[in-house]
Formats: sequence, C-alpha cells, structure tokens
Amino acid sequence: TLMEALPSSAPFAHNVHSQESPVASAVIRRISSSGSFREDGDLDTFFVHKDERWKISLFGSTVLLLLVTDFMFEIDTVLTKIEEIENPFVSFSSSALAAFALPELYMLSQDLLSYFPLVKYGIGVVLCLFGMQMMLASVFVLNPLLTVLIMFGILLASMALSAACGYCSQPRAIPTDGGQ
Repeated sequence: TLMEALPSSAPFAHNVHSQESPVASAVIRRISSSGSFREDGDLDTFFVHKDERWKISLFGSTVLLLLVTDFMFEIDTVLTKIEEIENPFVSFSSSALAAFALPELYMLSQDLLSYFPLVKYGIGVVLCLFGMQMMLASVFVLNPLLTVLIMFGILLASMALSAACGYCSQPRAIPTDGGQ
C-alpha cells in the first residue's frame, strides 16, 4: 500500500485507524447498527432494528454519504453556471438534466465500453478536441453545432472501427432468478 511505501520518518506514516478519530467514532456510534462498521452485516437494507432502536446500516450510511457528496458537487456546479451563464433558464435546466441523466449515462457508457472497446480511444480524442478548443479559444472558435457533430462523428467512427476489426463482444446477459 501507499502507507507502507512511505518512509517511517514521514509525519503521517504512523498507523492511523479511522475509528480512533473522535469524529469517525461518533459517526459510527450514531449511524451504524452494530457500533462498528466491521461487524455490520446488513448490506441489503437501509435501516436495521437492533436493541429496540432503528439505526442506519452500513449500506444506508454509504448511500447517504454519497448523496450528500453528490449534492455538494452539484451546488458547486450550479453556482459556477449561475455566475457564467446569463440566462437563468439555461443554467437551471442544464443542471437539472445533468443531475438526473448522469447516473444512467454511467451505466450506458459501461455497457457501450464493454461492447465497443475502441470507444475509450474515441472519448480520449473528444477530450483532446475540447482541450484544444479551450487553449485556442482566443484564436479560433468552432461553431457549437459543428463541435457536437464532430464529437458524435468521432464516437461513431470508433464504434464502427470496433465492429470492423472484430473487437465487439457479446452483450452481457441479464441475470435472472430462475423463475422463482
């Protein structure tokens, strides 16, 4: 691990456990169903009833903390858009669309990348295109519609190249419960 690779003279190279932190131990006592995340075996429910009290499980606390983190990132993005984009409708609607569509796009891109392996290189080329546009913004500006068409063209070309070269894999089978 990284901590083992560091010299022992480094100020942070000593063994630190998260439960030794007063903040972490207070959070664990308040939200974990067993008082310790290591002993919390309820990974399929959000809440558990133990010792005559309802407590949030490890799974529930993980989902809750991820939602809080996502919310904080979303606030940062929205505030930046409000400062940069003068039309409040465009600013709000684009943020709302991104907040609702991005989780599904992650799953779609995972399936797309597993079926068309060369798409990852197409995404890299698209990101390089955006980087070049930002660096050359004072010299040369592409029409936004043309930029979108170029982006889709690159992605479609990488998909076609994956199919033409025989890199395509079979789509993953959806697991079934056996009719039970």
